[in-house]
Amino acid sequence: MVVRQLAAEGTPVLALARSADSDAARELAGLANVEVRQGDVRELASLKSAAAGCENIVACYGMRPPRFPKLSDIWTDPFEDAAHPANINFKGVENIISASKATGVKRVVRLTGLSVGLSPWSPISILFSIVLSFSNMWNRRGEMLLRESGLDYTIVRPGGLKDDPPAKERGDRLLLASESWGDDQPPATTGISRADVASLLCLSLGTVHARARAHTHTERERERETKRLAA
Repeated sequence: MVVRQLAAEGTPVLALARSADSDAARELAGLANVEVRQGDVRELASLKSAAAGCENIVACYGMRPPRFPKLSDIWTDPFEDAAHPANINFKGVENIISASKATGVKRVVRLTGLSVGLSPWSPISILFSIVLSFSNMWNRRGEMLLRESGLDYTIVRPGGLKDDPPAKERGDRLLLASESWGDDQPPATTGISRADVASLLCLSLGTVHARARAHTHTERERERETKRLAA
């Protein structure tokens, strides 16, 4: 959705795909203003090659399929497993930062998830740690790398992704919270359309109000004061 929106606006986009022969990659390669290159966030050389000439990186990749714990996790190094969140959510971000600095990328927009902002002692955090190999913890550490990198960045944390039309089309209201505004705990959510998340990721590339920000994007039915992003 991000690639399609940017391309439709006339922005040249380079889409990174682990398999350039996949159906999704071939579909995107057929769009105007889009070039698809093969690469992997776990391979720094491929990121440097892909990022050359780019001004921004939108890192909206994640764990697909999810990685479930193994008994051997107790005694093995997580970085030895290519499918472990340590390599994808953490090392992948580290590689993106290195590639950005090496190629002159101006801004990185990173998509994680609403639960990443929860306390590690939250029941949801504990459940995700047990079931998903501490993916939240590694995502949070990846966020910290980005915050400390010196790069221009925006972090977006949606909750409850849905394949619904945008909120505006449904007559619903969106709530945007931010740690930089003092919203320390993620608000409750009934979920959000992937289309709305894609729009926020694209918006984050061009607005000064999104610089060095961590946004929680949720949907609620109550009124809330409009924050600075509306400017």
